[in-house]
Amino acid sequence: MATKAASGQQGPGVSATRQENLPYGGWIRQAGQLHAYELGSGITTVSFPDGPCQIMPIPTGDLEAAFQATGAPNVVSYMALVDPTDLDATDEDADGPPTYRSFGWARATGSDGATAEAWLQTGDSYAFTPAASVRAVEELLSAPVSGAVSPAAAFGANFASTVKDTNRIDMPSQASQP
Repeated sequence: MATKAASGQQGPGVSATRQENLPYGGWIRQAGQLHAYELGSGITTVSFPDGPCQIMPIPTGDLEAAFQATGAPNVVSYMALVDPTDLDATDEDADGPPTYRSFGWARATGSDGATAEAWLQTGDSYAFTPAASVRAVEELLSAPVSGAVSPAAAFGANFASTVKDTNRIDMPSQASQP
């Protein structure tokens, strides 16, 4: 899974977290266990809906959330390697503020080699977070959930698409090659 976040503003928490964790390197999950991973290695290219982009494994909470929600024994969390000034900002209206497109990407490979791939597309990444939080509260008020779980585990795999201006783009499944 990878994120390609676009925003009109960069939150101070993201920079502080990156700076704080850089000395520790990266982490991936293999065979259900966390393993240290040399930060800066494992760079690959993924095609996002707006074009190809290099991504790099990074240690994020998504690594654990994906494992807890899916039980997948092998999980790698990536971040897009882009210059923030190059992120897709377009004016919908010449008189209005710029709009942004952010993406999440996930690919799952089964034991038979078959793969499924999808992207989550939303607007400004920093607008998505509070909107998703409000949606989560609305869901909890209508159907309380006990324990500490990820939004997908609590509200279902399509929860994110209930957030305004967010949709999932699925790539057709690909069978394993003989």
